[in-house]
Amino acid sequence: MDNDNEMMIIMDSVNDAVAKIDDDLKAKSSEYSTLSTSVASEERKASGNLQVRTLNDLITSDNLVQTDYLTTAFVVIPKQTEKEFLACYETLSDYVLARSAKRVAQDNDYFLYSVFLFKKFYENFKTKIIEKKWVVRDFKLEDNKPTQERSKLTEDKKNCRTSLIRWCRLNFPEAFMAWVHLKVVRVFVESVLRYGIPFNFQAILMKPQKGADKKIRDILFEQFKYLGSAHISGKNETDDSEKFYPYVYVSLNWES
Repeated sequence: MDNDNEMMIIMDSVNDAVAKIDDDLKAKSSEYSTLSTSVASEERKASGNLQVRTLNDLITSDNLVQTDYLTTAFVVIPKQTEKEFLACYETLSDYVLARSAKRVAQDNDYFLYSVFLFKKFYENFKTKIIEKKWVVRDFKLEDNKPTQERSKLTEDKKNCRTSLIRWCRLNFPEAFMAWVHLKVVRVFVESVLRYGIPFNFQAILMKPQKGADKKIRDILFEQFKYLGSAHISGKNETDDSEKFYPYVYVSLNWES
């Protein structure tokens, strides 16, 4: 019973240590993943096409009209539909200022136009634009706050990554040690189940040279076959999961 209690204490200790490492890893990985997603989103806003990228660095107060009655709609259209847009935008809704459309920016695929109209009809104009498969970008002139936020997110991601790598380097040996402990416990338990008590067996760690596995297997088989039974077929097997040797065998594969 004492041996059973000691075994349970060892297993509980290993399990608690690994569980804590696992929880910390999940939390830190989640934090890094969230920051990475946020940075990618901000970079997409800054470097994507005109349909998704931020407009703060493209639009100035000269492009914007905002009064008690007037407002500005910013419309993104495919380049090939420019003529259609210029021909119809004034009639898509009431109280759109004639000849107010101005090209503000362009990229490889799209033009960004500003259009002046009465605030009361902005939503109706926006609906008509969407029906044409074009995009209205809602916009408010801001300072460089988005740029500052993007820089902060990038710096936070860098710091988080550094912290995560440092944490992994510190905790990987602990997790590896716990894994090896489990392997040792398995060797002990299987040895007791196979050879019984009192304990009279020796655990050995072997690392064969590349390509020497079969030779070592044959030597060990000949050396310890007297411990086996009719169920042993270890010399010619190819799948480790199906092998049964006259000795207890537990693999340690840390190179995969």
